[in-house]
Amino acid sequence: MSTVIKSPELYDFTGRMEEIVLDSDVTISVACKANGKLILEEEYSPDANNLIRMRGLRNLCGLCLWGESLSYRGEQVHHGAQFSFTFGGEHTINRWLYLSNRWTKKTPSVCGPLTDCRRRITYPGTTDIVSGFPWLKESVDENGDNTYHSFVTYHVTTADGRNLSREMQLMVDGSMEYAYTIETGVEEMEQLFGVSGITQFAIEFNGGKAEFLVCRDVVPRLINLRFRNLYDLPEMLHCTGDIQFEAANESETNVVDGIRRKYGIKQKDSYKLLSGAMRLGEEFRLWRDLVNSNEVELYVEEYGWVPILITKQKLQSDMHRQELKEAEVTFEIADAHLAGLDHFF
Repeated sequence: MSTVIKSPELYDFTGRMEEIVLDSDVTISVACKANGKLILEEEYSPDANNLIRMRGLRNLCGLCLWGESLSYRGEQVHHGAQFSFTFGGEHTINRWLYLSNRWTKKTPSVCGPLTDCRRRITYPGTTDIVSGFPWLKESVDENGDNTYHSFVTYHVTTADGRNLSREMQLMVDGSMEYAYTIETGVEEMEQLFGVSGITQFAIEFNGGKAEFLVCRDVVPRLINLRFRNLYDLPEMLHCTGDIQFEAANESETNVVDGIRRKYGIKQKDSYKLLSGAMRLGEEFRLWRDLVNSNEVELYVEEYGWVPILITKQKLQSDMHRQELKEAEVTFEIADAHLAGLDHFF
């Protein structure tokens, strides 16, 4: 007979989930299923204190979850799953887990937008991406049964000081509460509310909202990147800096007729991205997630979104004020067919 004395929260992120601890004086079999599919079946023996500790579950459960592609918008049905842990073939506990690549202090039910940067600068003519858990609204249907619908709330502030809000219902499958990825922008919000010249807008999820402050200054060159954040969900970053091109070559060489030539052309060009002036200190979290992301894309005119590989980074920040002074990111073009094209920029 075993007793569970420690387990993850009912709704939790994999990056912060606790280990499972059992009180048992005998070896027991443990099985784990993710959405009904068996992912673990092992036997565990107690220690000298009659305790069984199941460590490393956050890594195991995290491998079963993922965010959709960076171009996907909508319900993230692979970002979370129901995990069932069965002990000794008898006792079962169910947990609803969602992916996060590191520890986060909030649980899914109150986390708000799934990003570490709640306030950021945006620009007209660009798009922004934000994800979160919709809030549920209860209603009674024609049969007298309670039904639930998923909503987010849009907020805008206009130049003349008006604050406007509007609820938007989302189409979800209803089998489980999943994160929802939304793409928006200044022009889209102005069209939705029928106003012009907005100074800021926000998208409110269950537990909080993401705010976007509109900058209408003339920007000679705006650099746009999108990447997977710590929740493996798409995120956008805009900066007003510059990109420097550094040519390099690792081709083989040989001597033919006394002349040394290159063979098997292999370009290893790199680029340095300079952030430019930082308008909002909180955006240092965006840069931190960018350089630690496993998938990053840069928008290039005439080519669209081009995958890049970050090879070096330098982020200087003031942790007391939580401000990023400047950022330098060195990257290569990840697509071998496009590498070496300096006329990208």
